[in-house]
Amino acid sequence: MQHTTTRIHRGEVVAGLAAALLLALLFLTPWFRFGSGAAHADADGWHGLPTLRWLLVVTALTGLSLVTSQATRRAPALPVTLSVITTMLGALTTLALIIRLPTDSGSPRVGAFAGLLAAAALTVGGFVSLRREDGWVPDEEHPIETIVIGPPTHRRDPAAH
Repeated sequence: MQHTTTRIHRGEVVAGLAAALLLALLFLTPWFRFGSGAAHADADGWHGLPTLRWLLVVTALTGLSLVTSQATRRAPALPVTLSVITTMLGALTTLALIIRLPTDSGSPRVGAFAGLLAAAALTVGGFVSLRREDGWVPDEEHPIETIVIGPPTHRRDPAAH
């Protein structure tokens, strides 16, 4: 059996770190400055992007799910699916931020640019994780993992007879 640390590769590491950074930046750093002079107010990403904040959260959580699934699943089906979803959501989030940051009524601050870079890194990490699963061949030690939806059925194993 493989150790989980050997299952996580460069793409998942980049996606996971970028996802965690994106979540932290969303709440902890100023993304926009509204007003000027002494009468200014800063807003973090959560308050400054009321329309996009949920897309940022879902994208980051998908990136974290990619890392978790790659570390815990023996078969590649779920991690590869999450790689595709992470790549697509990351690209959509990056594009939305590229469009939104210069068109906002506030002035973008360091958090906005760092968030844009984190979203782009998450996209790259998801894309890099779409690699071929080297050495994985379904057999008795590596069965094809299935997910049962609905109540479990009790089927007889034809190989047991």
